[in-house]
Amino acid sequence: MNKIICIDLMETLIGRDDAAFCARLSELLSLPPSRDAFVTKTVRQRYLEYSMGNYGSDGEYLSVLLLSLAGRPASKEEIQAAAADLLGHYRAIEGSIGFLKTLKELDCRVCIASNFVTSWAVAILDRLGMTPYTDDVFISSDLRVRKPAPAFFLHIADTLGVPPQEVTFIGNSYVNDYLGAKNVGMEAYLLKENNTEGEGLCYDEIASLLKKG
Repeated sequence: MNKIICIDLMETLIGRDDAAFCARLSELLSLPPSRDAFVTKTVRQRYLEYSMGNYGSDGEYLSVLLLSLAGRPASKEEIQAAAADLLGHYRAIEGSIGFLKTLKELDCRVCIASNFVTSWAVAILDRLGMTPYTDDVFISSDLRVRKPAPAFFLHIADTLGVPPQEVTFIGNSYVNDYLGAKNVGMEAYLLKENNTEGEGLCYDEIASLLKKG
């Protein structure tokens, strides 16, 4: 088949327990429950910054994050403790590994293309056993642009040396993934969020459509 398939990562192949990570940070910094909303908002904001390549390392990111939360510089021990829990709350969505296997069986070139942090993506894909089924990784922290910006999608096509029309994009976000890809001429499939709910198709339905060509 030799189709080029680009797949979003978050809520398409993997999920995360944000509440657990935020609770761990609150516990680490001895923050009261009244600060929970602030913690959640701050974690989200610093993550968005990291996904745009604004931090050079996990250590720098965590230093800024903990400073923002506690209002004081974090100790080395606090940074190390946060680092130990940083990626542990990510999990594979049920059926995602099987879907990747199916794509490789169809002789597809599988690219991960996501608003994320490159080092995290590589580590998580490896830990979850997804690396053998992926060929390329395109992450916003390297590209310094996030979906649905056309530059994100066009960079992928340019790097692969094909016109956008030869790329198929799969993701759970109607705006970021489906419309973003469609707007540059890519074929696109909207995946049901977490492969279980919302608008769109499930893994098996997308695989069947791809098999039909």
